Amino acid sequence: MQIDLQKAGSSGSFVRICCCVNCAAAIEATLRDFGRLDVLVNNAGIMTMRASSTAARKISALAQLNLHHYYNMAYYALPA
Repeated sequence: MQIDLQKAGSSGSFVRICCCVNCAAAIEATLRDFGRLDVLVNNAGIMTMRASSTAARKISALAQLNLHHYYNMAYYALPA
């Protein structure tokens, strides 16, 4: 998908934001490549199972995965 966007003239990129190191790197790359960060669209998330048939432990882990990147991206973006 990224290659298709680049062929169409896009300057965006896809980043795995599952850990804070990748979140920090995404913000740093944006600042390096574009000089500033105007807007952060923080809408990534996954749902790989049905809540009605999944153990609470797995739901908790999935919620943690889905919520931590929102905080991490905002945390690293705010100084920008």
